[in-house]
Amino acid sequence: MSDHERRKAFRRMLHELPVVVAPGAHDVLTAKIVERAGFPAVYMSGSGIANTVFGVPDVGLVTMTK
Repeated sequence: MSDHERRKAFRRMLHELPVVVAPGAHDVLTAKIVERAGFPAVYMSGSGIANTVFGVPDVGLVTMTK
């Protein structure tokens, strides 16, 4: 499935379903586990990356180069 098709499917899901359950993932392995568990979506946040990968609070300490 292309990125364009994934975006269209996600938008359709948001419009058609009353609730979309999307567990959070802080790395690729967790995202793959969420996918294999059958969830239709997964989300990632800057805070999740800063906290779990680097062990710092989400206060602007993590950049694209860190």
